[in-house]
Amino acid sequence: RPIPRVQLILKEDCKRTAAQLVPLLEKGNPSIRTRNHLVDEGIIQFDPRELKKEDLPIIAERITNLL
Repeated sequence: RPIPRVQLILKEDCKRTAAQLVPLLEKGNPSIRTRNHLVDEGIIQFDPRELKKEDLPIIAERITNLL
């Protein structure tokens, strides 16, 4: 069955790789968990089924600060 995903695609000139970013997201408070099947290709996926509207600014701010 198809499952929708939100993708963060990192450019090659990004400060960090997707593989470096994932553990930093997980270690933060709150922990941000991602789908990592494409992390070696520079893509981090999020499962929007598990997100609440108030989670979005938290995720966006954390990613912005880490990049």
